[in-house]
Amino acid sequence: MHYVSADGLQLGVARVPIAEAYYYVMRNLAVGPDGYVYSLLPGPDAVYIVCLKLFKSIAPLVPNAVAPLVTRSGAQP
Repeated sequence: MHYVSADGLQLGVARVPIAEAYYYVMRNLAVGPDGYVYSLLPGPDAVYIVCLKLFKSIAPLVPNAVAPLVTRSGAQP
C-alpha cells in the first residue's frame, strides 16, 4: 500500500496482510483522524483492526526483484 499526499508525494509504504484475511473486504483500508492507516482483517470469528506501520521504502517480496521507482506525475527520475 502506498500512502500518498494530496500533492502526489509518497509519504510511506506498507504491506497489508492479505494472506491472513479469512475473506475479502472491499475498501478495507482507511486513514483515521490521527493520521494512521488502518486495515480491516477478518478472521473466522472476529474482525480485527490493524494499524499499518509505514516505511520510506520496503524491499520486494520476490527474490531479485527491483523495487518500483515512484515519482511525481510529470517529474523526471
